[in-house]
Amino acid sequence: MMKKYQIKIIEKLLHKSCPVSIPRSGDKGKAVNCYSISLYAGDIPLLLADDINQHGFVGMYFESDRFNSRVSIPFSLMYGVSVRIEHYYGLYTHTYSSIIDYCLHEWTGFYIVQTFLVWARRAIPQLVFNKVPLQLPSRMKILEKIIAKQSAAPNNVFSSLDIMSYTYGLRWYLHPQKTEVRQKMNLYLNN
Repeated sequence: MMKKYQIKIIEKLLHKSCPVSIPRSGDKGKAVNCYSISLYAGDIPLLLADDINQHGFVGMYFESDRFNSRVSIPFSLMYGVSVRIEHYYGLYTHTYSSIIDYCLHEWTGFYIVQTFLVWARRAIPQLVFNKVPLQLPSRMKILEKIIAKQSAAPNNVFSSLDIMSYTYGLRWYLHPQKTEVRQKMNLYLNN
């Protein structure tokens, strides 16, 4: 049986429920701030809640790899069922395994610290990488990389994108000089 304060918390979260399609990139993704409440039996989803009342949860039931018909699960049948709260905050998702877990993170603002730390772990190395100009290796170094790549997978075809990733890592895609250096790499490969 759920306590009244738990029902009130979930009711409040359902007022900020997510749309059917949640944008996860671009400006629309950065503006997202909504909650999704689901019921799980272990790791198996049961219900995507869109309402709660005095008797139980109401929402879409999960069967055959998708959410289908609208059903109600009474509190009396929730033994072994957990409430999972997902907070879509900008481009980040915070998942809470219980209402207490939600309260500890959301009411203290700790989720904002977590979001910042995840952002910093990705953004700071990219910022440092972007400060260093991309130096195109000599033709011999490029040839060595091509031979190494081809010997590792002799049947695979590769392009300048593959050589660029092999040379600089995946961070080069966000480097300010990426177009210029890739054009030079294409010239090297075409000659």
